[in-house]
Amino acid sequence: MVDHIGKISFGGRNLSDEDAARIAAQFAAERQAEADHQAKRPQILVEGEAALRRLLPIAQNHSGQCRHVAAFLLSLYNGTRFKFDLTDLRCLDRAIFKDCIAVLQMDAEGYREVHTYFPNGNDQFEKLAEQWRIPDRVKLREALKVSTLPKDQYYAPLRLVRDDYIESEVV
Repeated sequence: MVDHIGKISFGGRNLSDEDAARIAAQFAAERQAEADHQAKRPQILVEGEAALRRLLPIAQNHSGQCRHVAAFLLSLYNGTRFKFDLTDLRCLDRAIFKDCIAVLQMDAEGYREVHTYFPNGNDQFEKLAEQWRIPDRVKLREALKVSTLPKDQYYAPLRLVRDDYIESEVV
């Protein structure tokens, strides 16, 4: 707020000219950074979509990297249901890693949900979860609530979901 003699105050305290200048410069720098980002946004979206279109077929394939890509894409599709361990990115070839980062940058823009880039995208992503047996945390929690099995007969995903960790192996 500016008082009657032109001094800037904040929280009832007058700011020095130096502080006011520093704050104004910081504000201008943040506005410029946002303008620069907005100028790059179309490129981020184009590169992200191209990377996404390369990654889905990889996720639908059958190698070790494919499972990690599938888990990554599923976490973007529905992060509540499908969690992804970021250290799994270390398992990817450099080009696939870069594609994942490009998709993550695109997704951070909030333009579209990742599954909407594909025909029947919902179905394709749900099939990924089935194909790779990537646990759906919401369904696991619900199953745990209604399960009547003794504790020692739970599948590992059901038992470990209590500890906020999921593994899809049978104990």
